[in-house]
Amino acid sequence: MARKLKLIITEDILHNLGNYYVQILKQNLIEHNKIASGELINSISYYIIKSKSGYKLFIRYPDYLANVDRGTKAKTIWPKKEIIKKWIKDKGLNIKESEQDKAAFLISRKIYRKGIKATNVIRDANADFDLDLIKDKVFKNVKSHSQVEWLFFIKKCTFVKIF
Repeated sequence: MARKLKLIITEDILHNLGNYYVQILKQNLIEHNKIASGELINSISYYIIKSKSGYKLFIRYPDYLANVDRGTKAKTIWPKKEIIKKWIKDKGLNIKESEQDKAAFLISRKIYRKGIKATNVIRDANADFDLDLIKDKVFKNVKSHSQVEWLFFIKKCTFVKIF
């Protein structure tokens, strides 16, 4: 007679999932060389809410990650000079202090005229967050689990990604 494994949904399991998704998203940003000051990558986190109906896992990151992820079309955004000057400094670009206003203007104008190329870091993180592939990462201490049990677990949890 086959024994069925009873899965108990714990916050530990959701913490494993949250950590794993954040790790994937940060790695995608690194692979696309989207690290300047480190503010973006360091602001990505997750949190869990427990309610009567179950658990919800939320991924939190700044609004401007959407521009990094999806890019921007031409003539839709003109970045502020201060933001570009900070980016120049964070990137360590060798531009004289007296030339930074001009450089910031030129960079902003190029972004406005041509847009920003999409990186798809969120889409790629979602694809890498294939629940079938992470079973072993989430259930480290569970020796045996079937597809039916895994789907039962998924139906009992709600995963919410905030964009």
